[in-house]
Amino acid sequence: MYDPFDYSHVVFDWNGTIIDDVALAVASVNAVRVDLGFEEISLPTYRNKFRFPIRAFYADLGFDFAVNEFEVLVLSYLHHFDARVLECGLCPGVQSLITGLHANGTRIAVLSASQQDTLHRTARCNGIEGQIDILFGLEDGAASGKLMRARDLDRQFIQSPGDRVLMIGDTDHDAEVAQDRGWDFLAVSTGHQNADHLRRLNVPVCETLMDVLSQDIS
Repeated sequence: MYDPFDYSHVVFDWNGTIIDDVALAVASVNAVRVDLGFEEISLPTYRNKFRFPIRAFYADLGFDFAVNEFEVLVLSYLHHFDARVLECGLCPGVQSLITGLHANGTRIAVLSASQQDTLHRTARCNGIEGQIDILFGLEDGAASGKLMRARDLDRQFIQSPGDRVLMIGDTDHDAEVAQDRGWDFLAVSTGHQNADHLRRLNVPVCETLMDVLSQDIS
């Protein structure tokens, strides 16, 4: 069990961990599918299949890159997603946890596969930009993973080798990033991957960040 207040640094994933955007992500994937004549997928199907790299996830959904280029599919997805992302609010418990960590003097970072400008706009819209020390997104729309960005973040954000770092995220890719960096990891199960998938990682799993505050973690 990990208590975020015991750490000098906390690194949050963004999508599905801080920002409640899973429903929008499903709607955006389905908009792309409908445009191409495919049937829509359900929320449970999305959460069961979602994974990084996004290219593999799209292949699992039946997209044929010989017919529709992956990069074009991503741009189409972002067209639908970015048009409504500012409508997405914070996940339950986010505001209380970030406010508490900020008051505690904990350094807070966000590491995201979202584009950098979208990350700033959404954080500003939800009123938490000023409580986060560093927002670290992707500089392009390639839908690549976060591993290399995490290494950059580590160099810029972590002040000394002895600092304790906790990452909080909602996917196995977040767990992979944390392991690569030597950070402890806590999973939130109401994001882009379901609880059964996350529990197979043998990491602490909570349903929402409200449970982190109450230490109701399995």
